[in-house]
Amino acid sequence: MSEVSEVAAAGAWCSVRLVRRAARIAEAKGLRLRVVTRSDSTLRGHFRAELAAASRALADAGTPVDGVVFVPAFLEAGRYTAADTQWVAHGQVLSPAAQTEYARDRTFGYDETDLKDWVRARLGTPGAPVHSVSLAEVRGNDGVRAVTAKLDRLTGGEVLIANAMHPTDLEVLMLAILAAEEHGRRILIRSGPSFVRLCAGQTLPDPVTDDQIYPSGPGAEHGLIVVGSHTGLTNAQLAAAQQTTRLTTIELDVRAVVDPEPATARTEIQRATQAALKALPHTDVLLHTSRTLIDHGRETPLLTSRAIADALTRTVAGIVSQTRPRFLVAKGGITSSDLATHALGVRKAIVTGQMLPGQIPLWTLSDGARPGLPYVVFPGNVGGETALAQVLTRLGVPNT
Repeated sequence: MSEVSEVAAAGAWCSVRLVRRAARIAEAKGLRLRVVTRSDSTLRGHFRAELAAASRALADAGTPVDGVVFVPAFLEAGRYTAADTQWVAHGQVLSPAAQTEYARDRTFGYDETDLKDWVRARLGTPGAPVHSVSLAEVRGNDGVRAVTAKLDRLTGGEVLIANAMHPTDLEVLMLAILAAEEHGRRILIRSGPSFVRLCAGQTLPDPVTDDQIYPSGPGAEHGLIVVGSHTGLTNAQLAAAQQTTRLTTIELDVRAVVDPEPATARTEIQRATQAALKALPHTDVLLHTSRTLIDHGRETPLLTSRAIADALTRTVAGIVSQTRPRFLVAKGGITSSDLATHALGVRKAIVTGQMLPGQIPLWTLSDGARPGLPYVVFPGNVGGETALAQVLTRLGVPNT
């Protein structure tokens, strides 16, 4: 089994356990369960494995899936779906996701522009029936009825791609799913962030206030910003933040932390940890991995990435074990997950709100090493070039 397959299998087993547990709770309480598996809006991730895991668990619970609705749009971050193509906004320009840096991901790369082809390639079934609902159908005189009819015809876990460029497109889709569920259809949803909110029946909230960020006041400590993501957008955001806010920057050398000699990695982690501890009493600290992408000769890209992530996690664990930052910003999807669960030992957190409209969640940690800590989950591929600087200013980092 390849390394990527092993990771996918581990994630799939976790999904099976979670969905089975949710199904048992729903049955005990007499509730209808709707399962949403989160998709990356730039089409990276274990598409087949995660859908298969959720479908398996629902079938085990006696509710086999009739169809899958694929909704990758993330409208607030400029990710749209139109003409069965996922589009990524760069300023005023829209580019197919297949023509962006995200499609060149070393683990999840792809070249399919048409989402039907993309789905078939991910499923490994070139002739599989893949359907879609167009913007014209969604926006027609009776869009809910038209979309519901398509959902009612799905069988055997067939995939339906949902095009969406505006919140009302997603609202029509949600109403159609509700209608199909009333008809007895079991719909599994694979969704980007925007549609999850509608599935939960939530409105788009305003960004958090200062009182929500710091309920007891900001305190005298300084904050820690940790950047593990290497996307071009992250690099631009990092440069803008360094230019506009006052930060002490500490770079974790990735070549050292993947060195075959373990002592080399330990020395680099200790150096970065001590540098951060020395600076934090006086200034906000930016800790980031060196920006040069590398491939270690004996390892696959994913394993190299995991080694770097582990080193970053160990560094942050060493910092937070000896001091309490005023806040912690984690930049990067894997980075934010690893730091919360491994560096801080978090099992529970409250989602306080979002730092910017519709994106960049703020958590308040409920347990772990630093309960009550404001924790900003900042994905690597969202926001404009000044978004990180905006978030830091909201958190009280002084401007230059």
